[in-house]
Amino acid sequence: MPSSVREQMLRSAGYSRGEIQVATKHANIARARRKRTEELMNLSNLQEMTEKLKRSTMNAVVRRGRKKKEREYIKKALEVHNMKAESMEKAAETMHRLRGSPKSASKSVDTTSSD
Repeated sequence: MPSSVREQMLRSAGYSRGEIQVATKHANIARARRKRTEELMNLSNLQEMTEKLKRSTMNAVVRRGRKKKEREYIKKALEVHNMKAESMEKAAETMHRLRGSPKSASKSVDTTSSD
């Protein structure tokens, strides 16, 4: 629909030229923002790849010693975590043995009846 027809319809509905111009300006701004967002979304994958390449290059070339220390720290932390997990599992097994088998505990039936 041509803009002149839309404008005539709005004018006959009681809107002034100034109100139409303000609304048009807001619509144009919103349209430009949507377009810019779409353009940026198309570039986001490229930007992510560029950042990843930059990080990996810096880690391989400049931060080699720091990354080695970080990997060692993570390895030790995982070992400690695994030891704690094993300890917790052993403690749980011991508790189940002391209380009886977990299967028999879960099979206990309520013998009280509320008839």
